[in-house]
Amino acid sequence: MSAVRAEWTKFWSVRGTRWGIILAVVLTVGLTAFFAAVGGTDATEAGQGDDDVVVNSLRGIYLGQLAVITLGAVVGASEYATGLIRTTFAAVPRRRQVLAAKAAVLGTAMTAAGLLASFASFLIAQPLLQSNGYVAPAYPPPSLFSEPVLRAVIGTGIFLTLLALLSLALGMILRRTGATISIMVGLTLVPLIAAEPGSPLMSEEIAVWVRRIAPIAGMAIQQTRERLDTAIGPWAGFGVLCAWTAAALLAAGWLLTRRDA
Repeated sequence: MSAVRAEWTKFWSVRGTRWGIILAVVLTVGLTAFFAAVGGTDATEAGQGDDDVVVNSLRGIYLGQLAVITLGAVVGASEYATGLIRTTFAAVPRRRQVLAAKAAVLGTAMTAAGLLASFASFLIAQPLLQSNGYVAPAYPPPSLFSEPVLRAVIGTGIFLTLLALLSLALGMILRRTGATISIMVGLTLVPLIAAEPGSPLMSEEIAVWVRRIAPIAGMAIQQTRERLDTAIGPWAGFGVLCAWTAAALLAAGWLLTRRDA
């Protein structure tokens, strides 16, 4: 518990981490509201449409995850740049305990911020989408308390948490904030753009597999309807991201005990 208290104090005493949390929420909610305000419906006169309005209500994580990745990298790697990590390990000789404490603090803070961002995004986006034509019969208003919608909204908040923890673990493996951010962007944002359905950057067959095995598979947790471009189910995709995060944390814990500070 002393390690957790120490990491909690460090986390909230650094201005950059506080702003990172705020920025993650603002970017996620702000971009969602923008997309909802300018987007148009694909519904036909016959009352048919293929959009997933819940996904459209949570699209701000496209940009919000960049703030989350940066936050995780800073928490994981910044102490190596300043040399403070030696003091941390001197105070807590069991290095895996330090990793666990950092993960607990970052996970708690990011879960609260992620859930705030996802619920706010959904509630703000719905009236904007409805004003742009996302109405019955093609798009009946989704109920927040229905299982698929609640799973998507809560899952979006947890998705951001897992992404932060993956970045934290990679930061402690690489010990470089910049390198961690670059690799995380390569693992998440680049596949998100390159594997977008209809993207000319890769064939559809390869894009489907990228959406299945890259960390962005976790975004499938937002799906509330099956579409032609669906690559993986909600829980299966979420499991892929959990596997990435768990593997990175285990690797970080293993390396911590085998390398000098």
